[in-house]
Amino acid sequence: MDLWRTGGCKSGIAAVTAKPPAPSARHRVSFMAASLILLVAAIWSTVARVGLLGWDPHTYYALLQQRTWTQVYPYEPTLFLVAWAAHPWSFPSYIFMTITIALSILLVAFRRLQYAPIDQMILILFFSCSFYGLHFMVAFQRQFFGIAFFLLTVAGGPGRILARIGSLLAHLFTCCLHIFWFASRLRPLTASLIGLAGIALISFYKNVLTSDPSSKSGSYGSYGEQFAAHLLIKQCLTILIAIVILATIKEGRSRLRSATYTYITLSVPCLFWPFYAGMFARMDYFYLPVIIALWPKYLRDDRRVLCRLMILSFSVIGCYIWIKSNLACEVMGFCQF
Repeated sequence: MDLWRTGGCKSGIAAVTAKPPAPSARHRVSFMAASLILLVAAIWSTVARVGLLGWDPHTYYALLQQRTWTQVYPYEPTLFLVAWAAHPWSFPSYIFMTITIALSILLVAFRRLQYAPIDQMILILFFSCSFYGLHFMVAFQRQFFGIAFFLLTVAGGPGRILARIGSLLAHLFTCCLHIFWFASRLRPLTASLIGLAGIALISFYKNVLTSDPSSKSGSYGSYGEQFAAHLLIKQCLTILIAIVILATIKEGRSRLRSATYTYITLSVPCLFWPFYAGMFARMDYFYLPVIIALWPKYLRDDRRVLCRLMILSFSVIGCYIWIKSNLACEVMGFCQF
């Protein structure tokens, strides 16, 4: 009886004195990532100040100043509402503000996803210096805000409903991104079947264009046929990245696994169908950056270094390709088609 009481007393003392498990550390916002945002925005605003920037941002700024954007983009107001709220006083200030705001929204999303400061920094580098990121800042600004608000929605927290609305109203193609992520709730095989349905839809679209030679709506497909080798190399690289992602994420069913399988399914026809590659390129600007942005959330802990090195390498390679293939057009305006 005494032994029982003693044991019970010791157990009680242990229960009282035992410390509760420490909650997971809440990562702070990366100071280096925030500094990089300001640096990148300052560089591009300087480029804009000396008159070396392509026509897309000039067009958006002119529409904003003339208040005619509601006539041109009545269903895609997000960029213009954000820029109007920022009150840019010149074109360089417009560039600085839009880049800073878009990247800052991404940084908030990464913070809400509980990414370590180094991962925040690497992903901001990807979204500002990679092939995709450079396009977002100097050409595809509407798409950029669509992705930024989408990731803020996925990260959860206050304002996620408004973020979803802002994403959907940023660009008409953003709805494909939301459908893509919704399909990731399904099993990988089912999600891949939905991807096949998308391929069949583009095949049908191609046949419609063939029956109507006067139609000009197949310009994206024509771009793929004109630059087939370029898109082939790009898609081989992105498929390789997707395979690495599948090999490094946690075991078991996850939304990122289903999304990555769907992405590979959608990408494979690009290897032998140039028209499709040109059409899919516009979707790829939404799909792959989101997959990479969510990669650290589903990553195995023992593969974290590999993930970081892959994103850094992909960013550097993409930056080099963008400079070689798009610098003269998007910055200097010397496009040859």
